[in-house]
Amino acid sequence: MIGKKMILTRWAMALPIALAITAVTPRIHQTILAGFVWSDSQNQRELALNSRIEPRTEHRHSLIVQAQSTERAAAAVRRVGGEITHELGVIQAVAARLNAEQLQQLGDDVRTFGNHDVQTASFDLQLTATADTYIDSDDEDDNKGDKDDLKLEADEDDQQRVLLRFDLCDVPAGATVISATLRLYVSDEDDGEDLVVGVHRLTRGWAEGDGDDDYGADWEHHDDPGSWDSQGGDYDPVAFGWFTPDDDGEYYDVDLTQLVQLWADGTYANEGVILVAEGDDDEGEARIGSRENPGREPLLEIRYAGGNPASVTCSYATGAGGLGNVTRQVAADRLHRLGVDGSGVTVAVLDSGWWHEHSELKRNRYEDSRILAEYNAVEDRLEPVPDKSGHGTHVTSVLLSSRTAESGLSHGIAPNANLVQVRAFGEYGVGTYADVIRGLDWIIAQRDVYDIRV
Repeated sequence: MIGKKMILTRWAMALPIALAITAVTPRIHQTILAGFVWSDSQNQRELALNSRIEPRTEHRHSLIVQAQSTERAAAAVRRVGGEITHELGVIQAVAARLNAEQLQQLGDDVRTFGNHDVQTASFDLQLTATADTYIDSDDEDDNKGDKDDLKLEADEDDQQRVLLRFDLCDVPAGATVISATLRLYVSDEDDGEDLVVGVHRLTRGWAEGDGDDDYGADWEHHDDPGSWDSQGGDYDPVAFGWFTPDDDGEYYDVDLTQLVQLWADGTYANEGVILVAEGDDDEGEARIGSRENPGREPLLEIRYAGGNPASVTCSYATGAGGLGNVTRQVAADRLHRLGVDGSGVTVAVLDSGWWHEHSELKRNRYEDSRILAEYNAVEDRLEPVPDKSGHGTHVTSVLLSSRTAESGLSHGIAPNANLVQVRAFGEYGVGTYADVIRGLDWIIAQRDVYDIRV
């Protein structure tokens, strides 16, 4: 019997690993599986009828019907002419399509709950600018790469523009960028309410410099001796976002989701952004905290889902970051040195599938094949389950990747474990309760066949 909430953890990292299931978040009701605790059936049915289904309609809704056994739940659905879509033995239930009249005819010995959508977890990054400076039309050859504040001004005779760049190496290839917010701290402003600052995509690479006029970006040069095609920077004339710095001492947020997705997809090279100020009668100026100014530095906050973590390039070689650091964070590297590396253990991953072309998932550190089975819980059949969202590949890589950094750290928590893949989530990381529970049911039923420790 399942309790009041069914919580699926993002990943089970302990060794040996027996079962790993990704975190899922209900889209509609927070505790829809709370109904798996026995409660008053009439109240439950009235709630479903009043809030989910209009009476006397022939439209069928997907519901989970639970009884004291799966057979009783199925018999109740068949008795009223409903269509069974899933058998869910692990919770003594079936998923079925029922209209309002059929739902009303169900007996009091069953419980009904909505078969709502669930979605795979997303991941959050907060990035600090890796390069920033400002350029000044009144100091055409003066590099400002060492300044604590970055100046913005719209005066035609003394324009000042800010250049920023963030390293996106932590965003995996194929990721879907859910949100990306540029955060800028305005440390000072004068008539800032008269400014409108556009955030434009830079189209040429540049160097930050260190204040030495012989190196780094300025009004005329992207790097000495390289010159901009147009003085003041080469950039897309269409801004991806805007803000008005009308007060100081606070962060201002600019939505750059579209631009970061284009960078992540490889549509545009990530050369950073340039802040271009426009003002009424050329009035207004502002100062933005630079990366040399701790607590006021430019930030880029990204939320993404999916992607292939094996493509993450940040600090892979040293093991100081990326997946190589995961093993150290959970002390799995100590177990690896003792020979505890998942050998002889089968991990079942219930997620969106996996990318079959990655040899570090197909094979363990000894180059032995380790894929024991693949099951499609959506279609209820054994078949290859390629990953269309990237989330399942991400989780599987954290758990099992046999790739090794130059430091000797394994990227995977259990690099020699065997793998059973179960897909319950689709292209956009969305599934249903019935598909997830059917996947769990299959894993439990097959635990002896594949030696899954459930």
